[in-house]
Amino acid sequence: MPTKDLGEVELTAQTQKRVSLGDGKDCVITPTVLADGNLQMDLSVERKGDDGKIQRLAQSRLTARPGQQCAISIGDMMVSLTPRLKAQ
Repeated sequence: MPTKDLGEVELTAQTQKRVSLGDGKDCVITPTVLADGNLQMDLSVERKGDDGKIQRLAQSRLTARPGQQCAISIGDMMVSLTPRLKAQ
């Protein structure tokens, strides 16, 4: 299974972050801060179709502590990242 390491990704609660995976695909991360301080992240892999519309290829949900590297399988790809929560 191919792996894409996104490195450190700065996130803002409830704000989507789009990160390029290459080959015309993006990983869209939507973070939610949980009561215990962990981040729940909804991740989806999307690409723009020939008609210009966004196609969602796969999606997953992951819970992790900010600053801790994590990885999850999304469709046919393994994605790893270290989430950082942007101070508000």
